[in-house]
Amino acid sequence: MLAEQVQTRRDGLVSQTTWLLNLAAAGPRFAMLLDFFPASAGRRGSVFTPGERFHGELVFYPSARPLRALLVRRDATHEMPPPAWPAPDDTLSDALTRPLLAEPWVIDIPLLLPQGRIARDAAGHTWWRSADGLATLPVASEVNGILCGTDLARTAAIWSGNRLAILAAQTPWGRIGGHD
Repeated sequence: MLAEQVQTRRDGLVSQTTWLLNLAAAGPRFAMLLDFFPASAGRRGSVFTPGERFHGELVFYPSARPLRALLVRRDATHEMPPPAWPAPDDTLSDALTRPLLAEPWVIDIPLLLPQGRIARDAAGHTWWRSADGLATLPVASEVNGILCGTDLARTAAIWSGNRLAILAAQTPWGRIGGHD
């Protein structure tokens, strides 16, 4: 499990989005499990722990680029050393534009970014920059702690068309969340 995003909507519902990353070579790279519940029900716990690995079966909603899924089977977790995250499938330019060619109404695009860093400029804005210096993308929220300035082997993020929301990253010290 990469990350969980919880947002209270204007209609009084809470949306709980769980982001999964497929470490296998086959199948969609990301899966989004989406659940809604009334805000009056209070905070619900997650059935996942950030960074947890498991084998399971997902069924994706029909789409040109499958993303939203249902978890139909989850196998017991086996203790194994954490594998390296997969390399991005596309160039960054393709990853930002290809989903829009298939589904122009897409608002959020999950990305697996190559090696890079997150830093702040003199004006205090936060940016992700690729290790080769060829790509720089603005980050949507304040990044604090160890994530800022650390060498990021891979970064999982959501691109909203103009900003990145960092979900999690793989570093020399292991996985860290976007809000750690």
